[in-house]
Amino acid sequence: MVLSHKQRTRQLQDVEQLYARVSQHIVRYVSTQPSDYFISDKTECIREAQIRATQRGVRVYPGADPNLDSLLLPRERRVLSDLLCVYRKKHRSDPYQDKNLVIHLGDSSERQCWSAASGRVPTFRATGGLLWSVPRSRWMTARERLAALGLPVTDETAAAMGVPKFPCLDVRRAQHVAGNSFHFSTVSVVQLVALLSFAKIEC
Repeated sequence: MVLSHKQRTRQLQDVEQLYARVSQHIVRYVSTQPSDYFISDKTECIREAQIRATQRGVRVYPGADPNLDSLLLPRERRVLSDLLCVYRKKHRSDPYQDKNLVIHLGDSSERQCWSAASGRVPTFRATGGLLWSVPRSRWMTARERLAALGLPVTDETAAAMGVPKFPCLDVRRAQHVAGNSFHFSTVSVVQLVALLSFAKIEC
């Protein structure tokens, strides 16, 4: 939603049409897939696993392989199992071979909130819910969520954007920042479109 002052500004062009044109232009040059965002190493995954294990009353042993199925709640396991069956029937292939398959375990399996349909990471929710990478047998870490939102959480991204790297070692803080935010570049495009669509009325 773009708001403008009726007495002080005038509209130069249609906001939605301009946004569509800019978006189409960007898509020609920039394209990502869910697997691009899984950047956390084993140490980071286990650190998050230990935090969640404490919350759920399960023990995680240091140095263990970060296969985190054992930390899933019964309801989350059912959602995962149901959607893996749906995937096999629909795609006639092994879901564990799909590097981009991400399932939102906070939703019911009937809603099929996953990347298999759109090829995109499922929408983040402020209420939480694990985003489960099937081939990696783990959830998307807090830092990876920030990466998916376009924030500079790696040296490479920060250098490309010409800004300092975003600090996100604190898992809870990173989760709070992510929330159900817009993608960083989307916010920039919306701001650009808003500024180009209206002009100040000269007195």
